[in-house]
Amino acid sequence: MASVRSRGTDAPTDPMPDPPAVSARAVMPLWGWLAILAVTTFGGILRFWHLDRPHTLVFDETYYVKQGWSMFQAGYELKWAGGRKVVDPKWVAGDTHIFTTDPEFVVHPPVGKWMIGAGEWIFGPTSSFGWRFSAALIGTLSILMLALIARRLFHSPLLAVTAALLLAVDGEHYVHSRTGLLDIFVMFWALFAFGCLLIDRDTARHRLAVRIADRQARDRALGLFGPGLGLRWWRVAAAVCLGLCIGTKWSGLYFAVVFGVMAICWDVSARRAAGLRHWLSGGLLRDGLLAVVVMAPVALAVYLASWTSL
Repeated sequence: MASVRSRGTDAPTDPMPDPPAVSARAVMPLWGWLAILAVTTFGGILRFWHLDRPHTLVFDETYYVKQGWSMFQAGYELKWAGGRKVVDPKWVAGDTHIFTTDPEFVVHPPVGKWMIGAGEWIFGPTSSFGWRFSAALIGTLSILMLALIARRLFHSPLLAVTAALLLAVDGEHYVHSRTGLLDIFVMFWALFAFGCLLIDRDTARHRLAVRIADRQARDRALGLFGPGLGLRWWRVAAAVCLGLCIGTKWSGLYFAVVFGVMAICWDVSARRAAGLRHWLSGGLLRDGLLAVVVMAPVALAVYLASWTSL
């Protein structure tokens, strides 16, 4: 983005050029799409191949698989009638009548358990494929999502394919994509939120260039805060994703804080690159304050709504 300053003065002299059209490198070539889809398919095969093995509850599946099914039965987590050594063999054998009418003590919010329960609702609660289906699906989609994010970040189809391939064969991602645990869902919603904020960054920079290129808007840019960019819907989408991330595990709150600071820093940097006089105050007060006012209530509302039952 060209600067509107002339040397030695803060006043704009020459009109800014029109915002550039979409560059050639912004268009994904056909081979890039085919390679990304091939890597995503490869990652999906790795995750879904013999997903039902072992047909037993592994790691903390003993908690989340049962709680996921009880969410669809009662709308909240139910307590089991017995200990793990008694209940787990019954569940694996196909007996789901293990719950009491009392609520279970839980240590994590319900979004991830709803997602696990969705797979059980489709394929059956005692199907090991069913209780791992949502994790495998989300793990596969995250490979595609990471490729698209890398493409937008680096403007390189090769780097996008490389990023997707590295995630497809990553051991930890692979294991979490094949078990009915919550961590893969935290990763997915955080990655989704980052992708939304990345799109918002690019669209906001284009919108800023358009408004500064207009003479009247450029005159207003000399004010204290510079031109406003209005309501940014990709930030609203990111807030929804962050609310779901926090609604999966409370550790998602760390992503919300870090991403919020990151988005504000992007705004400040964009205004500075545009040559606006008060780029810091504009980025912090006009963009940053509006981001907090919009995103925080949306994320909170989504998080609270996740606690409601069917």
